[in-house]
This record gives sequence, C-alpha cells and structure tokens, in this order.
Amino acid sequence: MKKLLALVLAMIMVLSFAGCGNTNNASEYNKATITDNEGNVVEMTAKELCDLYDSNTAKFNKLYQRASITFTGKISSINNYSNNLYTYYSIKIDNGWELEVAEYSELGETIYKLDVGDVVKVTSKIQSAFGVNVTVYDTYRNGSGYHDDTTIKVVG
Repeated sequence: MKKLLALVLAMIMVLSFAGCGNTNNASEYNKATITDNEGNVVEMTAKELCDLYDSNTAKFNKLYQRASITFTGKISSINNYSNNLYTYYSIKIDNGWELEVAEYSELGETIYKLDVGDVVKVTSKIQSAFGVNVTVYDTYRNGSGYHDDTTIKVVG
C-alpha cells in the first residue's frame, strides 16, 4: 500500500512540473498587424515574414517591403553604429522585430528615453526580413528627401 501511495504521489509531482514549463514564444506580442502593399490587412509573426522572404524574395518585396506595420514588444537591446555619414540606433525587440533609427530623425530624442525592458508599440514601414529579424526603418529617402514614418510609444 505504501509503495502504491508513493508511486501515485510521484506521478502527481511529475505531472505538476510538466504544467509549469515556459511555452516557447507564447507572448501576447508575437504578431504584428500589417497593411500590405495591396491594401490587405494581415497578422504575421517576424518568423513568418522571414520565412516568406527566404522562400520568395520577389513576393516579399512586392507585398511587404515599405508596407505599414504595427507591433508591440519588449526592448531587448539598444545599440548604435555609424557609417561615414550618420549614427544609427538598432533597437531589438523580442520575437524578431528590429527598429533602425537614424540619429538625425525626429525620433532621435525619443531613443534616449527608452530602456531595455520597456514595452513599446511601434508603427513603421517594413524594410527587410532575413535570418530571424524583420527590420523596420524610421526614415526613407525618395525624390523629395527624407521622410519619418515611425512612431514609438512606451506602453509598459
């Protein structure tokens, strides 16, 4: 009887530990809302966009490059890098989102107020998707100069 009771208690402990695991990518911030270049509104993860880019770059470019995107996530790192002309800030956000901000942009002052761990809501334009990150940029150049497309709002 004692052996049976010990076995039942051991099974209960094993099952209770199984329920405590961390589900992979089970975040409320996984998906972004995207208005593609044909006007369709879709929800996709960064991984889904990267997979599309890897499998059919032409389709990705037609539908999603410069498409509007809104996502929410927690900042995991803020770094800067320079080329010969400008300094850029790379803000990595959990679940594969990355925001590149030029120091000269209207968002330059906003970056100094952000911290790792902040939860932010970002609205921008998709630039590229490769590897495991989707990159959005706050500025782009067209025939009439630079345009800022990005808003960043701390929501948590």
